[in-house]
Amino acid sequence: MEYIAFLVLVVTSVLMLLSRVRQRFQSLEQARDRVAKELDETKSGFHASISIPASHPLSEEQIKDMAENRGFTLEKPNAGGGTSSTFMQFRRTNEDGTHG
Repeated sequence: MEYIAFLVLVVTSVLMLLSRVRQRFQSLEQARDRVAKELDETKSGFHASISIPASHPLSEEQIKDMAENRGFTLEKPNAGGGTSSTFMQFRRTNEDGTHG
């Protein structure tokens, strides 16, 4: 039984590590597309939480500009808590859910 728990822990750790490595080496276009998809799929009345580490190499200012261009306003710049920001939380400003 301990072996199964240990195996699950190891597999989970490896998957998290691979996810971080993939995010770290993604291109600017891939990061832009990821943020755009997250914003576009957010329904009216809901918040969009954009992960800053998953959006690398985009800066926080670039993420904010993309969101504003799609009709969102920054609601919580440090939605992850703690000392470092991990998420930026946006609220859709236009009610019909369209861009601009």
